[in-house]
Amino acid sequence: VEMELVDCFVVITVVDGHVSHHLSECDDSAGHATVADMITHVVAFRWKPGIPAGHVELVKSQLLEFAGTLPEVRSYRCGSDEGASDMGNFDFAIVAEFDTLDDWRVYDKHPRHDEIRSGVVKPWIEARAAVQFES
Repeated sequence: VEMELVDCFVVITVVDGHVSHHLSECDDSAGHATVADMITHVVAFRWKPGIPAGHVELVKSQLLEFAGTLPEVRSYRCGSDEGASDMGNFDFAIVAEFDTLDDWRVYDKHPRHDEIRSGVVKPWIEARAAVQFES
C-alpha cells in the first residue's frame, strides 16, 4: 500500500488486484489528512452499434451539468474509454462519490436523472454494469 499526501487528499493505491482511492478531509489540528468514508458509484456502458456522432458528448455534458446541481454529489467524473486495453472494455463510464447511500439515492431517483437516462442513455445501451460500494 502506498500513501501520498497531496493538497490535503490521501490517495491510497492497493496492489494485488485491488485499487482504491479515498478523498480526505484535512484535519488542521492534527497536522495531517484523515480518510473519510463514502459511497462510490461506478457505472459502465457499452453503446449499441451506430450511435450517432456527437451523442456521447451530449450524454456526458448532460450528466455533468446535472451532477453539478446536486450538493449531495461529492465528486463526479465520466467519459469514454481510451481504448488502451485489449480486454474488451466498456465504452463509457461514470464514477461518482457521495457521503451516504441516501445522498446517492437523491441523485439516482432525481427526475432530471430519469430524464437523461430515458432520453439520451437507455436508447443507446447495449450493456450496462453498475456497483455502489463503501470506500
